[in-house]
Amino acid sequence: MKIQDSLIVDELKRDSSLGITHLAGNYQDRLYYWGRRQFKTLNDYDLLEIIDDTFMRVIEKIDSFQLKSEKGFKNWVFTIFSRMCIDHLKKEGRIAEYIQIQSLDNNPSGTHNGTLSSVQLELDKKIFHDYFSPKLEEHPLAPKVREFLDALDEKNQIILNACADGYPHQEIAQWVGIPFAHVKVYYSRLKKRLEKYLIETEGA
Repeated sequence: MKIQDSLIVDELKRDSSLGITHLAGNYQDRLYYWGRRQFKTLNDYDLLEIIDDTFMRVIEKIDSFQLKSEKGFKNWVFTIFSRMCIDHLKKEGRIAEYIQIQSLDNNPSGTHNGTLSSVQLELDKKIFHDYFSPKLEEHPLAPKVREFLDALDEKNQIILNACADGYPHQEIAQWVGIPFAHVKVYYSRLKKRLEKYLIETEGA
């Protein structure tokens, strides 16, 4: 029987072993099958290990988590799992097998032949590479990107992060509770706001 996420959060915050049991029961299979579809280059052993690491991260960070919406906990768990999968692929040098970045937008717009402008492509790369896996030699604007993203509400964070991460728009629409056709509009507006923010804070 599926346990409500709010109960799982409460149990985990009380450091109850029941919370861990419910977390695994609710999410182990969902993460596994979703990971099989999204990260096809990961084998079963890798996926199961990353799922365990995801649960550990959730438990470690649960005190700072605030359940603001019905789907908030699910989105949080899947975001942690996704980032860990991507980080694992990068460490193994297999990220190129997972994704070839021409545009991280599912519905790219640009010139008449569909090629994105260099500015827009750079913005998408910056979000993907520097926000999800910051490095010592990161893009100079990466801290500003993180400032912008951290200031957004939960829904807009999910939309911008998930679109930049290449998730299907239909899945994103279900996560945040908006019509499928609206995801592209939200993403486009958010990128324009981010670009404006970067320009306004340049040199700050």
